[in-house]
Amino acid sequence: MAAGLMSFTTPDVTRSSGEDHTSQMPAPNQSMAEISASAKACLDVFTTCHTLRAQSRTLDPGVTHALWDQYERMKLWASNIGVFAELHASLDYRIREHDDLKRTLVGHLDIIENRLESRRHSRLAPSMTSSADL
Repeated sequence: MAAGLMSFTTPDVTRSSGEDHTSQMPAPNQSMAEISASAKACLDVFTTCHTLRAQSRTLDPGVTHALWDQYERMKLWASNIGVFAELHASLDYRIREHDDLKRTLVGHLDIIENRLESRRHSRLAPSMTSSADL
């Protein structure tokens, strides 16, 4: 698909402040959508980075393709494990009692987001040539 025709969309998920959505959702001091909020933040930064690359005068098709590839992988991962699923089907709900696993997943998502943000702030430097750099 041509770079100009790529469309980026992210699910409408916002960071939760700990409110209960059902009477069965536990952990009153934890955000109930930590993983989905972190994943959405990553997808949002992917979208911003892609927009910046598309507007760049030094458009490198290899970087644009690598960025698109990683974005699609992120969406596939999120879909396959139910990151944005509703209520009890969500990954946040299913691992609600496993704080160590949740911290690990959120930590990895934060690393991805921070890495993308650093590229965004550097306006996706032309030297970024491989998906390993993402």
